[in-house]
Amino acid sequence: MNLEIFNKFSRIQSENALQQKEVLDYFQSLKCNPIGWKICAETLLTDSINDEMGIFFCFQVIEDYIKSRYNTDTDDERIILKHFIITMFEKNLLITNYLQNKYAHLVNTLFLIDFPQQKWPTFFKDYLGRCESRIKCELFLRVLIQINLDIADREIPKTTKEMQRNTLIKDMMRESCLMDLAQFWFNIINTYRDNCPQVVCLCLDVIGAYISWIDINLITNDSIMPVLFMLFSNVQYRCSVVECFGCILKKGMDPLAKTQLIEEFLNFELIKTTLVEIFTIHNDINVGFVEKFASLINTIGIELIEAQKKLRSRMTSVDPHDPNHRTSAIMSEAIESKFPLLCQFLSHKILTVCIRIHSFTRDYIQWLKSNVKDSTETAIMTAIVEDRTQTLISIIVDRNKMLAASYKPEDEFFTEFRKSSKVLFDNLILLKPVVTLNFICDKLVLPTFINWKSGSLTFAEIECALYYFHVIGENLNIVDDIKCLENLLQALVTSSISMFEHPITQSLYFDLIVRYEKFINSNLNQLLSQIIVSFLDNRGLRNTNIKIRSKVCKLFNKFTKSYIRSKHNSQEKQQHFIDDILKRIQDFLELDIVFDSPEDLIEQDLEHLVHSSYLMRREQIKFAYPLSASDHLQIYETVAFLIISNHHDALHKRESLKELFQKIWKKYQEYRDESQSIGLYLNQNGFTDSMAAQKTSLLEKRSIIHYHMAHLIDIISATSKSFSTVNTVKTIGVQQLFLYSFELFTKSVGQNLATVDPEAQHILQSSIRLFLHRLIVCLGEDEMIPMLPDAIQTLFLSSSEISAKSVQELIPLFNQIMPKYKHSWLFQRDILPFLDRIFSPLINLYFRLIIEANIDSEKISLQKSYYSYLHLITVHGLMPNFFDIESQLIEKIITSLIEGIVHSPDSQIQRTCCQVMANLIDIYVNDMTQVDKQNRSINQYFIRFIYDQLILACLLCTAKNCSDDYGTSQDAISLLRKLKPLLGDEQLVAFFRQEIVPKYFPSINNNPVFNNNTNNHQSNCNDDIIAMFLTLDTKQYRKRIRHTFQQFKK
Repeated sequence: MNLEIFNKFSRIQSENALQQKEVLDYFQSLKCNPIGWKICAETLLTDSINDEMGIFFCFQVIEDYIKSRYNTDTDDERIILKHFIITMFEKNLLITNYLQNKYAHLVNTLFLIDFPQQKWPTFFKDYLGRCESRIKCELFLRVLIQINLDIADREIPKTTKEMQRNTLIKDMMRESCLMDLAQFWFNIINTYRDNCPQVVCLCLDVIGAYISWIDINLITNDSIMPVLFMLFSNVQYRCSVVECFGCILKKGMDPLAKTQLIEEFLNFELIKTTLVEIFTIHNDINVGFVEKFASLINTIGIELIEAQKKLRSRMTSVDPHDPNHRTSAIMSEAIESKFPLLCQFLSHKILTVCIRIHSFTRDYIQWLKSNVKDSTETAIMTAIVEDRTQTLISIIVDRNKMLAASYKPEDEFFTEFRKSSKVLFDNLILLKPVVTLNFICDKLVLPTFINWKSGSLTFAEIECALYYFHVIGENLNIVDDIKCLENLLQALVTSSISMFEHPITQSLYFDLIVRYEKFINSNLNQLLSQIIVSFLDNRGLRNTNIKIRSKVCKLFNKFTKSYIRSKHNSQEKQQHFIDDILKRIQDFLELDIVFDSPEDLIEQDLEHLVHSSYLMRREQIKFAYPLSASDHLQIYETVAFLIISNHHDALHKRESLKELFQKIWKKYQEYRDESQSIGLYLNQNGFTDSMAAQKTSLLEKRSIIHYHMAHLIDIISATSKSFSTVNTVKTIGVQQLFLYSFELFTKSVGQNLATVDPEAQHILQSSIRLFLHRLIVCLGEDEMIPMLPDAIQTLFLSSSEISAKSVQELIPLFNQIMPKYKHSWLFQRDILPFLDRIFSPLINLYFRLIIEANIDSEKISLQKSYYSYLHLITVHGLMPNFFDIESQLIEKIITSLIEGIVHSPDSQIQRTCCQVMANLIDIYVNDMTQVDKQNRSINQYFIRFIYDQLILACLLCTAKNCSDDYGTSQDAISLLRKLKPLLGDEQLVAFFRQEIVPKYFPSINNNPVFNNNTNNHQSNCNDDIIAMFLTLDTKQYRKRIRHTFQQFKK
């Protein structure tokens, strides 16, 4: 043993990495050494190591031996190890928690192997007999905690084998040692409660952990429970006692016994005194303890209600003298008596205490609801429930006011508390909708709207009122008093509470307008002008807070569309307000008010440009209310929608849109000219190494210019979203505006490819591609189809360096084009020849990109895109004639499909490949009819491929997925059945009988599942399995197929 290494271990912790590596390498060599664990054990027993980390690493070496070699070692080695384990326990050397926990982990590792195998049946006796000192008792308690973590903790995932082992261990412990352990715990509490709180608290933790699976009577007896309650007199034990008692209550026991135990605890004088202390206004009681006590009361309430539910489920008799009825009545009284306690904790001034009782509050509300149904004294019970509802809603609202005053909305606790409080509110409104609604309306929201101008209300009170008005809006389906809500909405607008200068309340105001928008449409049209003004003035778009402006851009777009499309709206009503909006919003249509937000750049995968000096920063914009690019798009979409929906004729609408577009075209051309001049400069000047920074700067500048150009493209894309089935592009006659825009944009990509770097080009291409998708939605086939081949070539396939992303983005476009246009004669004339022309180059491009992909996720993504392309083109019958394709390429395609069917880890790829292969067979069979175009070499290859590879691939795929993903197995079997018309039934059946069943299912003839007919002949069995593959219903015979493939011999 190199003791110098050990004893200098802690000394080198802060020294160089080379010395640290020397130590770690030495410990690794000990792990690999067959006797390394012995060396460590002997060294530890001689007290040669003084360093704590050295001892820890020795334990690591021994633990590695236990996990890897101990189970197969000789009995002599086992005896040596156990001697070491017990001797270390007796030496009283492990004083720190760090080493005690590591020792406990080591012992537990050995225990999990030896105890269930009866190789150390005296484990507990050996340890209990040696616990004569405080240190040993504490150490053994830590061992017990570690054992319980492995055998009983449900939060730690375990395998089936581990669960079986754990069940065996618990059964053996119940039979052999639990009585002794309970006595050990009792002795520890009595021995150390006056002088060693740490050990007693640890013991209580152990009891709380073990109670879930041991006999409850070992703890809830006249010996332990009084001692447990008495510990409450010492503040050092309070938290541990509370947690331990909570664990005891979660244990299943007789409902009446649980109720009596709870009442005994709460009536204990010390508990009563503690409760008084908790709710005294001026006290210095520990907050952590109060939180734990609140959790205990929460557990008490939940357990009482749950115990009563179980009792009621067993009650079959309606006889009031039935003992179960009396027990249930006692439990109801116990639950009801906890209501004052519930309210005290729910209204506690510390919100982290308050939230601990929310689960009991929720269950109590639901318990009240069930009691109303079961009560014979309906009037009395209704009055009680209404009173309880009033009390609870008052407390919940009051605590949420405190929440708004104490925390920020971005705080995690704020979100958690609001979410939990909303659950309580939703339960209350289900319990008593009228009472809850009246309280919120009459005592919270309406007074706030009336009094906010007086200055007597705080931000928290205003925020809370608006929040609960919003929550009511989420429960409109159970609210009957619509008039009340209309009055509140009218008060919301007319009270001008939106003028309260706080971004949170202003944000809530706009949320409320959109939430209750249908009321404005139906009965409150007179509020419209005030609402629109609020959207457009300093409360909304002209708000100094950028977050409010951003939100208003989205909500105003949503509000205007919803209002105009409403069935309650009419042309007369909307004429004035549309014109008014268009006048007020003109300055937001300017193109120089947009700043480059980091969020927008990151969303477009341009995070490397976030710190560029060429970006337009918010502070550089002269306009007082600048917008981000994404918010600017919302404005243009809204304006375009208003223009299209206006009362003016089509000519006026067309001219208005043209005026809108012309500004964009002009700005786009300015940017394009600037980009081209930079490109020319870059090409005409040879940049030396010393000028590399200048070149990088110019490339960066051009990328930013293209980003700004892309925004202009996105604006026109956004305007296309404003059209509908009523107001179409064609009815207004603006097809040429969009077609000219598209031509302008694609020219800037198609021209001067040599002067554009791939990144700058891709920025433009991405936006133009999205615009192309929008045009396919909006324009007719006679406008779109003729231009699609050139557009696809320019946007996807003409780059100087075609990227994986470009190819992948082509598939969604095909997915949009093919189903929509494939039956059009224009499609047959213009697009089909184009698809035939690009088929082979595109397939070869996919193969190249997949090979070049360095990242697995990118490779899988490309494979999915490739197989999706094949699926699209085959399922729509758009693949070139089978015999017109080069035989080498056909072989590559088919080989890739087999690879996907058999080897892909992605089940979706497997299914797609099966479906593509099935489609290819249909295409092949169809093309076989064209005798003049047949290719004999392809015919021979295809038939040989089916027999040599495809049939086996289908079987492998089915075998791989029949247990976990039967859908993929079904696709594989369906593919097999596609071969029947190609090969012929008799020939396929003969091949299965002669080649497949004997070779891959040799044990099937001995299986009783298939030998169920009277003859039991092998030929009948073979016929059964062949029929299962080729004819039987795969859903009906699912279990049989799964069982068959368990016999599959790969």
